[in-house]
Amino acid sequence: MSFKSAILVASFIVLLVAGNALGGGGSGLKQMWLTSDRGTYIGSNTDPWLDESTIVSESPFKLDLTNHLPKDNIDGIYLIISASRDPRGPNGIKVTIGPANFSDHPGTTISKHLIGNNEWQQVSGNNGVTFLGYNTANHGILTSGRWYTIQRIDPANNGLFLLKNQQNHIYVDFEISSNNASDRIHIDSEGTRMEKGSEKGFTGNPYSHDLTWQIPEFSTVALPIAGIFAIMFVMHRRKKED
Repeated sequence: MSFKSAILVASFIVLLVAGNALGGGGSGLKQMWLTSDRGTYIGSNTDPWLDESTIVSESPFKLDLTNHLPKDNIDGIYLIISASRDPRGPNGIKVTIGPANFSDHPGTTISKHLIGNNEWQQVSGNNGVTFLGYNTANHGILTSGRWYTIQRIDPANNGLFLLKNQQNHIYVDFEISSNNASDRIHIDSEGTRMEKGSEKGFTGNPYSHDLTWQIPEFSTVALPIAGIFAIMFVMHRRKKED
């Protein structure tokens, strides 16, 4: 085996191990789905932060929102962003969001900004959070003591829509940084429509097809790297013997 072949084999091992660690796909509910250009979707998991979610371990990344409702367009789009701990302060979790753009419209709906300390709120109780008059499900994430912020991506009265049956997309840029390996940021969505001049939430955030950002576990990264070094060591010894 040549050195180039060894590198190709090692690269395959990295992809195989990473794929097995993250798991397979899932079906989920037909509402708003969140995916990413750098994420991998996993199926059922006992950890609510990972269950039926796209997992992202890189930054920056681009969030991709689509509307899977068969009959209804979505007028207004909100993101519910949850943090695994208090994200405020100099040693907190830094989340920068924006810009956001429709795939079928060149205009930017929000500009880039760092989510400020005063935008984060602490969850009270285990009934989720209040959104336009009703409580969202907690999904095992929006539980007592957690932190969250609601960010409006697109106003409901600007004439733009997230079209039914995945006819268009909204792309939202994210940059997340943390100095704590256990930190996580979870992103879910809520959609609204205008009814008699009032904005009402109606899609609900489904139990699937949301997104979690986390720093990759060392064991997930270390095993493939160890395999690469082992193959390189064997090839080096063979070359010396020849």
